[in-house]
Order: sequence, then structure tokens, then C-alpha cells
Amino acid sequence: MLKIATWNINSVRLRIGMVCRFLAEAKPDVLCLQEIKCRDGEFPSKAFKEAGYKHIHVVGQKGWHGVAIVSRVKLEPVEAPAICPKREARIAAALIDGIEVHNLYVPAGADVPDRAALRRHSPLWADRTLRSLLVTHHSASAIAPAML
Repeated sequence: MLKIATWNINSVRLRIGMVCRFLAEAKPDVLCLQEIKCRDGEFPSKAFKEAGYKHIHVVGQKGWHGVAIVSRVKLEPVEAPAICPKREARIAAALIDGIEVHNLYVPAGADVPDRAALRRHSPLWADRTLRSLLVTHHSASAIAPAML
């Protein structure tokens, strides 16, 4: 059984020390990160590899959003559903030990000046995301959102 943790990190480069301490203490097999706030090549892969998380899938974006999956167990990136109408880096998917893991960053709205637009966008985005996953992966044994 895989031990999976998830963390809205709000800048992985800024908090890499905290992340490495968490990995050493909690010892998850897989860590899903949201709001990494860096491009793929800027992701601190070396620190994760030194911590024993040699398998990494990053979907980055300059300055905003971005998600990553790091794992001690081999992972194989898979195509994530195209669910974000703004084409932002908000979803990564990988096959890990026979389980398809989808890591999503769903907007909460703390940095959005137009709250009315957010209320219209977020529920639709979340609904579209879950429907897409359920339709695409109808045979999956479980779809479970998680937060840390």
C-alpha cells in the first residue's frame, strides 16, 4: 500500500528545507505538491533525489501555479485530462505502483481580486475535473481528494 501525502507548498524553492524535513519524518512513498511556482527546469530535483525521491514529474509554470509528483517508487507520467480552460499548470498525473495518481491544484481565491468570477470559475472547474476523472477512469478503484 502506498503512503501518499499532498501539500500546497506555495513555492517549493522557498520551502525546500521544510519539505525535506517532512519527507524524513513522515516518509511518504509519494508527495504531491501544488503551487510549486517554478518552471520545470527550476524545480529543486537534486534535493528530492538526495532525500530518496528519485522519480519526479513536474508540470511547472513561471511564477504561478504548477504541480509536481515526487516518489520513492518508480512513476510513469500519464496524460492528464485537459480540464483547465485557462491552460494553467494545475494538474499532473502519473502511474505509480499500478495506481493512477492525479495531483490537482484547485484555485481557492486568496489572490483573485474578482471574487465573483472566482465563484463562477472554481465550482465549474472542480466539477469538470471530477466528472472528467470519473468518466475517464470509471474502472478506477478509488478517487480520493486529499489535503495536507
